[in-house]
Amino acid sequence: MTFDAPHRRSDGYEPRPSRTAVWCRIAVLTLVLGCTLLPAPVSAPIERAWFAALEPGLRVLSGLAQRGQQLRADWLDRQATSETLAALRVRVAELERLNRRLLSQREGRTRPDATADVAARPLRPLLSPLLVEARLIGPLGRSFLARHSIIALDAATDLSPEALVLDASPAILDAGVDQGVGEDDLVFAAHHVVGKVRHAGRRCCRIARANEKGYRDVVYLAAADDPQRRHGRGVLEGTGDPLCRLRLVDVTQPAQQGDLVCAAAADGVIDTPLVYGQIVRLERQEGAAYWDIWVEPRVTTSASNRIVVLGAKLNDLRVAGEITSADRLRR
Repeated sequence: MTFDAPHRRSDGYEPRPSRTAVWCRIAVLTLVLGCTLLPAPVSAPIERAWFAALEPGLRVLSGLAQRGQQLRADWLDRQATSETLAALRVRVAELERLNRRLLSQREGRTRPDATADVAARPLRPLLSPLLVEARLIGPLGRSFLARHSIIALDAATDLSPEALVLDASPAILDAGVDQGVGEDDLVFAAHHVVGKVRHAGRRCCRIARANEKGYRDVVYLAAADDPQRRHGRGVLEGTGDPLCRLRLVDVTQPAQQGDLVCAAAADGVIDTPLVYGQIVRLERQEGAAYWDIWVEPRVTTSASNRIVVLGAKLNDLRVAGEITSADRLRR
C-alpha cells in the first residue's frame, strides 16, 4: 500500500489543515509565549519539565548524529583506501610488465643456452666462519689446570708447569679441539686480532699474541676511514716488544701513518676486516725496495677476557646446492 502526498487539485482547491492540528499549533505557541512572559520563578519549573520530557529524544538525536559522523568518516576512509589500492594495483601491474621485459632482455644477453644460464648464477661461498667464543684463563685457573696436568697434556707442551703458574705471559683459552678450535686459527676481540692459536688441545688452547717474538702472519694495508679499500700486502712479525714490525711492503705502495693493518688469513671466510693495529711509524731507506714499518696492536689479551676463535668450515648451503644440482644432472 502506498500513500500519495497531497497535491494541488486541478480546480484550485487546497485542503485545509484539521482543527486538531490548528489547536496543537496554538497550544505550542501559547506555551512558548507563556514561558517567555511568565516570571522566572514560575517559568523555571515548566522549562525544566519541558527539557526533561525532551531529553531522551535529544540524547537519541545526539547519538544518531555521532553515529552518522562516524559512518561518514568510515566511508571516506574506505573510499580513500580503495583509491590507494587501485593506484597500487596499477603500479604493481606496471612493475610486473617492466620486470618481465628486463628478464627477457637479460635472458637474451646472458643465456645463449641452458648451460650458460647455470654458469651465470652466483655461487654461494665455499667456506663459512666457525666462531668459538672462549674465555681467557687467569693465573688461578692456569694453576688448577697445571696441577691436574690438563695444560701440560693439552695446550702447552713446550712450557713447564712452573712457567704456566708463575709467568703471566702465556695466554690460555678454555676452548680446544672438542669445540672446533684448530692450529693457526685467528683469535680476535671486537674485530681486533689478538693473535693465533699455537697449540690446541682437547679442552683448552694456547694462543700466540701478535707482538710475541717469532709471530708471523700475512696482512694487508687499508685506509683508516675505509677498511674495505686495500693498498698493499706484507708480513707482520712479532718482536717481543710492544710494537710489531711490518715487512715486505713494496715502496710503490702508498703506505702512510695511521693506515690499518688487517689479517689476510680471514679472506674468503669472513667479510668483516679483522684489524691487527695501526701504522705508527714508517721509514724508507735510500735504495731499499720495501718500507720499514712499525705497527701498534689494537688489543691485547689483557684488554678482554672474552674473545673469539675464528676457524673455517664448509658452507652447508653450498654443499647442499652442489648435491641437488648433481642429482638434477643425473636425472
